[in-house]
Amino acid sequence: MIYTFIVNYPALGTGIKTYVFQHIAVDVKDAYIKWISNLKTNTFSQRVKDELMEEVNSELLPLCLNEVVNVWWETSISGNSFMMMHIVGTSEHPTPLYTFIVNYRKGMFVSQIEGTDPQSCFRQWIKKNAKYYPKYEVEKIETGLDNNTLSLVPIKGMNHPIWFFHYRFYKKYILELYVINTDLNQDYSSLEWE
Repeated sequence: MIYTFIVNYPALGTGIKTYVFQHIAVDVKDAYIKWISNLKTNTFSQRVKDELMEEVNSELLPLCLNEVVNVWWETSISGNSFMMMHIVGTSEHPTPLYTFIVNYRKGMFVSQIEGTDPQSCFRQWIKKNAKYYPKYEVEKIETGLDNNTLSLVPIKGMNHPIWFFHYRFYKKYILELYVINTDLNQDYSSLEWE
């Protein structure tokens, strides 16, 4: 299975940063241990790594979210640093299932949509979630998608495809969206990107 980690660290304040990692592992515990072992100490301190490994040794592992398939959640506090993470596992599914992880207004939100390609699922996600965002800005996103001036951007260098979308609402609210296909066997060769 391929596990994708979307990590906000630090997860509070004005300097929130998001990191994306992928690891091939037999289960979420194995992926979590690989992720901790490969953390760079110039980004995540040795203290954070040690505390995360202590949690693993105490069997304090990321929690499986009930509302979505193959998604786990974890928060961690180390000194004055706060980290929030979602882990998405990729396996075989009868219907492709796209997981949406959204950073918006200091919160992270997770949902899933069945579909055949990420762009059409993104349009479904916008229609389904439009009520949570400014109406005029949602209309601008929809127009941008129709005119091909806005689209999901594939993140390079990953074992399994991940797409990213970044949009600034007015001046201070930013929408960051990560899309992960949870179907391991999906074929992307026919997709065309602008």
